[in-house]
Amino acid sequence: RLSEAISRCEEKIHKGSKYRRWCEKTVAELYFREQDYDEAERIYQRVIAEKPLIWAQIGLARVFRVRARYEEAECLLKKVVDHAPNCLQASDLLAEIWQEMGKTQDAQSLMQSAVSRAPSAIRRQAYLGELSWELQDIDTATEAYRNAVELGEKSVYDCAANHLRFARALCEKSECLPKELREKQAAEAVAVLERAEKKHVLEKAESFQRAVLSAKLCQRLRDKDSLEQALEEAEGLYQEVGLELECDYTLEYAEALLNNECDMQAEFVLSQVQLVHGADEAVMQRVAQIREEPVSAGARQRAAELNRNGIRMAEEGNLPGALEIFTDALEYSPRHPALNLNFVQVLLKHWVAGGKDPQTLDYAQDCLGRLSHLPETHGQYARYRHLQKKLESLINRGESP
Repeated sequence: RLSEAISRCEEKIHKGSKYRRWCEKTVAELYFREQDYDEAERIYQRVIAEKPLIWAQIGLARVFRVRARYEEAECLLKKVVDHAPNCLQASDLLAEIWQEMGKTQDAQSLMQSAVSRAPSAIRRQAYLGELSWELQDIDTATEAYRNAVELGEKSVYDCAANHLRFARALCEKSECLPKELREKQAAEAVAVLERAEKKHVLEKAESFQRAVLSAKLCQRLRDKDSLEQALEEAEGLYQEVGLELECDYTLEYAEALLNNECDMQAEFVLSQVQLVHGADEAVMQRVAQIREEPVSAGARQRAAELNRNGIRMAEEGNLPGALEIFTDALEYSPRHPALNLNFVQVLLKHWVAGGKDPQTLDYAQDCLGRLSHLPETHGQYARYRHLQKKLESLINRGESP
């Protein structure tokens, strides 16, 4: 009965009740809930004119936010945060506004400061994880989600979403670690997913996300049976709720399919994403990137670094050393065209130079086989065909073991 509550509060305010401030705060909140923002702003402005109370400044900032008056809200909240740094409610709101303004880095810094003041705040830890994930600061995201999960273990704020996001961050982080650490981190992520399924009743979208993450992790742990089971579950759920899923989760599913050589299924998923999000340039850029290199940003970066080292070593004439580095690089990004072609080129040079290990040409064939999907318009296609013909020539001359 909000209208009656408003009337009662207004009556007390007009009579000058000693509870006038409480009534002003309450009625302004009620007007806000009723989406009567003019009245809410009138009350907040009146209170601030008399005395700049923090609750009124925060309330006015909320009104500015819903009206997309972000600069005014930002200015107001920065004053509150500067004068009352322990008022974390103001920090939370300012961070959310900064995120909406595209100032995600500022929002993350503010949340890190807020978390340091109140480390047991579960929802704030989860929000720090969200901001850090958006910035691809995977280390910070992982620790924030870890805190949210551990602190929320016996809390009403415990939820499946935090477990899934924690597992997702662990999965992402594991992709750019050395092999022994990668598998350890992947095993931890699997355990997090198992706890999430045991503790919570997952919605279909959450079950889909869990299945996709499981597939990615099982591939890393070389658990083929569990991998096939996870992909089968993800496919069934995608057919049920595919169009309702967040775009990020759908793209992760396509990545998992490509990494398991399910190219036709992956292409179907990516074509659906193009159909729905074709006008979004950022999404289309990511689709193109996934088709070429379906791995995380961290794995791409690590593979690129190793690729440069391998090229340098090959130029210096250390072919065995270059092959070792390229082999390591392909662990991080097995489908990248330039990386595979660099590896093939060095393999063939090594073969011609006398390093005729029985598996050398087999490795070269495997690498070229991964690139059979390249269209003729691709920038690496001419090089791909050249190396393919060179390999075929060696095999036809009977040099293959």
